[in-house]
Amino acid sequence: MGNLTPAEIFSATPEEGKAQVILSDGSGLYLRVGKPAKQGKPAPRYWQARLKWQGKWVWVGIGSANDMTAEEARRTNLNMRADAQNGIDPRKPKAGQPRLSAPGAVTFAEAVEAFLPEQMKALKNPKHIAQWESTLKTYATSQALGAMTVDMITTDDVLAVLKPIWHEKTETASRLRGRIEKVLDWAKVKKLREGENPARWKGNLEFLLAKPSAIHKPKNHDSIRWQDMPDFMADLWPRDSVAALALKYCALTGLRAQEFLRAEWDEIEDGVHTVPAERMKAKKTHHVPLSEPARAILKTLRGLSDTYVFPGPNGQPMSDAAVRKLLKQTMGYDASIHGFRATLRTWMDDKGVPFELGEVALAHQIGNAASRAYLRSQAIERRLPIMEEYAEHVLCKANFDPGRKPRRIG
Repeated sequence: MGNLTPAEIFSATPEEGKAQVILSDGSGLYLRVGKPAKQGKPAPRYWQARLKWQGKWVWVGIGSANDMTAEEARRTNLNMRADAQNGIDPRKPKAGQPRLSAPGAVTFAEAVEAFLPEQMKALKNPKHIAQWESTLKTYATSQALGAMTVDMITTDDVLAVLKPIWHEKTETASRLRGRIEKVLDWAKVKKLREGENPARWKGNLEFLLAKPSAIHKPKNHDSIRWQDMPDFMADLWPRDSVAALALKYCALTGLRAQEFLRAEWDEIEDGVHTVPAERMKAKKTHHVPLSEPARAILKTLRGLSDTYVFPGPNGQPMSDAAVRKLLKQTMGYDASIHGFRATLRTWMDDKGVPFELGEVALAHQIGNAASRAYLRSQAIERRLPIMEEYAEHVLCKANFDPGRKPRRIG
């Protein structure tokens, strides 16, 4: 088989349904042609050598066919083979020479751009979507890793990204590692790289980086003691903005921010708020029996929006930022939205509420499938008196009018 002609090099395209095509140029040199990562961009075409190093077949990137001639790629291929025979690792650059990167090939940045739209479909929380994009951009794609072709990325390259932030921003670094791992797994499935994933923790990075739990002790969400809730609610109850009503509802139900802030009216029926599985952390539908004050809050909100229970100024669901601002800046409490779950949980523990019922109230997964099915069938009737008693406690110093309309949206 002869060498590839210029026409073959620049006209090759993957077949329908295939991510790339690989053409042999002879002497272990191959041309890998992929599909453009974005419409309007040139197709990635890059040279790779397949050779034996220490008894194993390896792929070594040479460079972009858009930036180097076929003759240059062939000479580099022969030099790499000579190095391998002389005991020099062909995958590493020689002293004073940068490792070859193929700008026209599928770089890590391009892989992220192609992978994220699919990943976003599995993420429902806008905050999580933003975190995925920002961490990869800040610490990976905008750094040296972004310009590297995915097939050339090694464990050392991943370490170069993680080490600078591993001890100072441990939680961010740990999540970043997992996200890099997923992108590279995607690249392998797309046949853009081979071999083990250099970002894998088990059996790989666990031996090179300190265990995150040994560095970073997760901080519990700041909460208000249940004994102090009557004073807090007495301060909150006269406030009549939608953000204030949302915070009252949060305090009375123990729901997570995305579970109540994105609530729609068709989720409320017969005094029960049914949160759909896609908004739940455990991806299981959750039923919340509503106390009389919680139902009064909903009655107050009727008519503001045909769709959303807690509408913001733009007609979309109220943002958690607006509720946090009310709690922290306006009211001056050093607490979090999530912390009200801990307040409710502690009150139930101290009041002797059965552990299983407390866990069901907070949508925690417990026991086996059979026990969970039993609790689901029994929990609504048994939990309603608990939620009524909790509401009676937290509102014992508050004076509220169930028919009062919110003063403003926001």
